[in-house]
Amino acid sequence: MPKIYIAKPFVLNLDGGEQVKFSAGAHTVEQDIADHWFVKAHTAESAPTQSEDVAAEMAAKDAEIETLKAALAEAVAAKEEAAKAKPEAPAKAKKEV
Repeated sequence: MPKIYIAKPFVLNLDGGEQVKFSAGAHTVEQDIADHWFVKAHTAESAPTQSEDVAAEMAAKDAEIETLKAALAEAVAAKEEAAKAKPEAPAKAKKEV
């Protein structure tokens, strides 16, 4: 059975009223489906790929995001701890006239 890559989703209407829904992405189908003119019109040569540079850049950005998340969590925890340790200010007495 051939593998095809669908560029964007579509519905294939077959003889007899049967409908086959295709989502974007890779599919393994029967040969007669792969050879259908409408399927061929929605099939891409291959799945899009990322270059190694883009993948490495994304990995670096993901690592930076995780580092920033950890720093934010530490800052929030420190602020909460400082708020607990700070004594409450006494209420100001109102002057009576």
